[in-house]
Amino acid sequence: MSNDNIKDINELRKEKEEREKKKNMNKDEKKDVNQEEVTEETAEEVKDSVEESKPEEKEEVKEESMEEKYDKLNDSYMRLLADFDNYKKRASKDKEAMIIYSTSKFAEGLFPIIDNFKRALDSEADKKSGFYEGVNMIFTQLTELLKNEGIETIEALDEKFDPNKHYAVAVEKLDDKEDDIILEVFQDGYIYKEKVLRPSMVKVNKLK
Repeated sequence: MSNDNIKDINELRKEKEEREKKKNMNKDEKKDVNQEEVTEETAEEVKDSVEESKPEEKEEVKEESMEEKYDKLNDSYMRLLADFDNYKKRASKDKEAMIIYSTSKFAEGLFPIIDNFKRALDSEADKKSGFYEGVNMIFTQLTELLKNEGIETIEALDEKFDPNKHYAVAVEKLDDKEDDIILEVFQDGYIYKEKVLRPSMVKVNKLK
């Protein structure tokens, strides 16, 4: 066999090997491409699945969060409303107590003056004199001033004795009068909004 023939055979073998190599490479590339396609498809499916589930989970969490937030705000509002209501009640009571206190102090300053005018009227024999009329006018103005402030004279004469309103400084036994009936008032008492500012000084009938 000549050298040329041997060379031709070698070239043919080499070409065949090249074709086989290329063929195998094409198979590997095709396999890789198929695997990549499968991987990409799987990744897309997973991604789609995750994206589909995310909004629902997010919405559920959001709904729970809004409900909790509403409950907290509602609780805070109710507590604030209750606190404000209690504050108004306390403020109203404090205001009323302050008014009673200031009015009481004002009235207590007038009581001795009124007592003096009343004694002057009782001691005056001539009820038609100018002196009596002048003193009586001032006395009336003072008592009206107390009434305008809501301060009233405690009813005592011929009333049943009440230890909460009356102060007994003397007793007497009269059979024609009921027991514990007030016979005489020595000093008027005064009351303001059910609060006794000063009890009446009285004489009480005692049958026993």
